[in-house]
Amino acid sequence: MTVISDSVLTSILWHQENMDVLGQGVNLDMQVAVGRRLAGVSVPFLGVSAPTVMALVPTLTIQPTVIVEMGYNDDPSLFRGEAEQAVDLLVARGAQRIIWVTLAESKPEFASMNKDLQALLLVHPQLTLADWNLYSQGHNDWFQTDHLHLMPAGGFGMATLLHAALVSPLAGSGTNVSLPRATQKRPFAVTVKAPGGSGPFVWSTVAGVLPRGLSLSRTGTVSGVPQQAGSFVVDLTFETATAQIGDVRLTVNVARAQHKAKPRKQH
Repeated sequence: MTVISDSVLTSILWHQENMDVLGQGVNLDMQVAVGRRLAGVSVPFLGVSAPTVMALVPTLTIQPTVIVEMGYNDDPSLFRGEAEQAVDLLVARGAQRIIWVTLAESKPEFASMNKDLQALLLVHPQLTLADWNLYSQGHNDWFQTDHLHLMPAGGFGMATLLHAALVSPLAGSGTNVSLPRATQKRPFAVTVKAPGGSGPFVWSTVAGVLPRGLSLSRTGTVSGVPQQAGSFVVDLTFETATAQIGDVRLTVNVARAQHKAKPRKQH
């Protein structure tokens, strides 16, 4: 497995116990570099700029599964285009599955960049997201003071998340399902239907992020009051008490709330 990252994953690379968690059952090619960017010129560290992702990938033997943890050093205004170029290059070099780690949203631009990654899910079936932003919430002790770089315990959490994503079903290999359109700031509740098999099923999220305000129950109901408009892609698994049945790539579309015009005063 190929792992490409900036300095955040040094918290795994420099701690053997974290490498052991991530590397269970796989051979790791860890391409971790301080200051790495997707394109252009990486941020210098000790007078040296690491190869960007676009420069690095052609020099590697890319494995079928690739983990990418990138974005903190990149220009937010260029991120979506550069991320898409990186995905295209990885696929051209042989990647069949790309697991991209979402950014911890310590700054507004990181939240915007996570939305860019969500948008790429709609056009790249090889791509899934490992939602580090959600997984790390409530664990301030995992982070250094910049709320970006990780303490050893945060590296253990990251390794645990990534290993879970690795052993999950191949994202997008199951049925594509779209829910009825939701509307921002209006209550919503729809139960996902499993494509075949007999229930009851237990559902869980593999990758991707539901719009803020919606959640998935273990019985497969997506409900809540969505606070974000847009298209969101989430990979789900469903299983019985005895064996896994399959996986679903779920698309949730949320329409923007319409603001009511204020009535004119009568004169």
